[in-house]
Amino acid sequence: MAGDWGGSGLDYLEGMASGRLRPAAVENLRGASAAPGLKATASATVQPTPPAASGAENLFTGQGSDLSAVLVGEINGARKSIQAALYELDLPNVSQALLAAFRRGVNVQIVMDYGTTFPGQGKTRDQALQDLIDAGVAIRVLKGFGSYGIMHNKFAVYDGNLLETGSYNWTQSSNVNDYNNVIARTDAGLIASFQNYWEWMWDAATPVADAQNGVAPPSVTTPPAATGSGPSFKGRSFPSCTFSPNGGTTDQLVSLISLSQKTIDIAMFAFTSKPVAQALVQAAHRGVEVRFLQDRSEAPYSQDKTLLGAGIPVRILSGISGKGVMHDKVGIFDGEMVETGSFNYSGNAQANNFENAVYDAAPATVSAFEGEFNALFAKGTVPTEQDLTPPAGAPHSPWQ
Repeated sequence: MAGDWGGSGLDYLEGMASGRLRPAAVENLRGASAAPGLKATASATVQPTPPAASGAENLFTGQGSDLSAVLVGEINGARKSIQAALYELDLPNVSQALLAAFRRGVNVQIVMDYGTTFPGQGKTRDQALQDLIDAGVAIRVLKGFGSYGIMHNKFAVYDGNLLETGSYNWTQSSNVNDYNNVIARTDAGLIASFQNYWEWMWDAATPVADAQNGVAPPSVTTPPAATGSGPSFKGRSFPSCTFSPNGGTTDQLVSLISLSQKTIDIAMFAFTSKPVAQALVQAAHRGVEVRFLQDRSEAPYSQDKTLLGAGIPVRILSGISGKGVMHDKVGIFDGEMVETGSFNYSGNAQANNFENAVYDAAPATVSAFEGEFNALFAKGTVPTEQDLTPPAGAPHSPWQ
C-alpha cells in the first residue's frame, strides 16, 4: 500500500492488469486513418500531421480502437504547445510522439502524479516517462492531500484549441485491458477552463529535478471555476466542467441526481460517496429508474449495498476479456446529460485529489455514452455477498 501521501501503491487497482501493448485497429480521433506505417509500438516513426479536429468525439476502449494511436495523432498535430496532466504514463508510442514534438519545438509541459513518478518500494519508474525526463521535457509533480490524495487527472490541451480528457490513463493496461473513455472537444470556453486549471496546478507543482528527496503537498486554494456557459438540465444551468480538490463536483452530481425524473445510469470504478449514494436512493424512491455498474475489484469497498437495499439494480464487471478493471467514471441523467472525466464518486476525489469532471448535454454525446453503458451493463453480473465483502486485512479502498 501507499505511504502517507499516496501514489506509489495506489495505481495497483487502476493498473492491476499490466500486459504489453498489442497492435489493434487504429482509428484517428480526427476522423482519418493513421498515417501509413504508423504502429502503436516503441519503434514507431512519428511524423507530424496537420491538425484537423472535428469537434466533439467520444471514443471507448473495447471497441476495436487503439486509443494510444488517438493520442499519438493529437500529439503529432500539435504545432505550438502541449499542456498535459497525467496520473500515469507508460505508453512507448505516446512517449516517442511527445519526444518528437519536443524536438521539433513544441512547448511540451506535463504535470505528473508524484507517487507514480517516484514509485518507491523498490519499484522502477516507467521507461516511457524516464525517456521524457532524460530528454529535458518540462515535467513537474504534484501530491494530493490526506493519506490517499493523488494528482489523478488524465487530460491534455493541444495548441490551446483541442482538449482530450476522460477516464483513460496513458498506460498500456488502460489501452488493452480496462474499460475507459476518451472525449475530445474544441469548445473555446471549455478549453480555457482546463487551461486555467492546468496553469493553477503547474504553478503549485514541483519540478522533477527538485523532487528527488520528496515534496510536501502544495499550498493551494480552491481550483479556478469554469469560464463561459455550460449545459442546461431541467431548466438549471450547469458549468461546463468542475475540478478538484474542493471544486464542488459532488454538489453538482447530487443536483443532477435530484433533478432527474426518469432514468439515471452510472458506470463507476470507485464509489464510496455517501452524499451521492443517498441522492440515488432518494431518486429511486421517487420512481426514477436507476442502474449502477461497478468495477468488480472495487465492489467490496463501495456503496453498492446501500443501492441494493433500495432495490436499485447493481452489476459488477471486470475489464476487457476478464482482465483489468471497469475504469469508466460516467453518469447519464434522463438521457439528456452526461458527466464524465477522471472523477470517481468518492470523498477522496472531492477533497484530496486533483481531478476533472465534464458536463455535456449534446445529443450525440448522450447517445454514444448510453450505448456504451448499455453494452457494459449487459456484460455485468449481479454481485453476491462474497463479491461485496472486503478481503481480510483490507477494510477500505485506497480510492475511498
